[in-house]
Amino acid sequence: MDVLFILTQIGGGLVLFLFSIRMLSNTLKKISSIHLKTILQKATANPVKGACMGTMVTFIVQSSSITVLLLLGLVNAGIMNLRQAVYVILGSEIGTTITAQIVAFKVKIIFYPFMIAGFAMSLLCTKEKLKHTGEILLFMGMIFLAMKIMADGSRPLRDFPQVLDIITNFGVYPAMGILIGATITAITNSSSATTSLVIAMSMEGVIGLQSGIALIIGANIGTCVLELIAAVGTSTAAKRTGVAQFIINIFGALLFYPFLDLFAEMISLTATDMPRLIANAHSVFNVTVSLVLMPFVGVLIFFLKILGVCRSSISQKR
Repeated sequence: MDVLFILTQIGGGLVLFLFSIRMLSNTLKKISSIHLKTILQKATANPVKGACMGTMVTFIVQSSSITVLLLLGLVNAGIMNLRQAVYVILGSEIGTTITAQIVAFKVKIIFYPFMIAGFAMSLLCTKEKLKHTGEILLFMGMIFLAMKIMADGSRPLRDFPQVLDIITNFGVYPAMGILIGATITAITNSSSATTSLVIAMSMEGVIGLQSGIALIIGANIGTCVLELIAAVGTSTAAKRTGVAQFIINIFGALLFYPFLDLFAEMISLTATDMPRLIANAHSVFNVTVSLVLMPFVGVLIFFLKILGVCRSSISQKR
């Protein structure tokens, strides 16, 4: 019964987090007063501009998945080419780290004033800007409340040696942690939710740095599932866009996997508290992968075309 209550509390906090993120995303879209597709259409073959737009749009919608889904539509319609889309995807990898940095703050009970002030402003203010500001405060407060609920729910897990052994094994056997992180993200359809859950559990000392790193690397892979499904039935270029995100995240996992111990040791020097360390690991991982791949976008596109030719040949033989 205790385990069921713990899982229910953690699950409830996770649901509240997903809802709050979605509502915050909707408000930020309104404030931007610019159509997101219009922003993405301005992405050119210039790597820096494309990556910056990917980062900005992902911050606005609070989801790299939504950014890539928008890209699939644009590429499928012929409005954007594959090279432009890949640059934006690399930027979206960076944009998704912002949420992790925000939720890593230990805000204690500050979410109550946020929620009260935000609700009052959104309800009583007549000016659109003030109403939107109130909504942002309200949903930010709800996000931090969700983090507290997940952290409080995770605290009793410290009394279950079996659970701690399993989580510790994520650090000893990172492949297991990567698989679990990918599975959770595929189910919730949000890498931010998985990363935030990991950070919340780290606040109570349930998850260590190495285990946390394995889980967030897995979360990056799991976020590709929806995009791969959405690409079915689209144009060849759109399919390649969906596969490109998957390859980018698989490449990142393979790049860091042999050096996870060294990476964890390096990250341990960046902060003193575990939530911030995991958020920093998430940021460094995603930024590094994007910067490493930026000069090799042409190689990635060539590989995607070769992959498409190979699949066509196999289909014809069948």
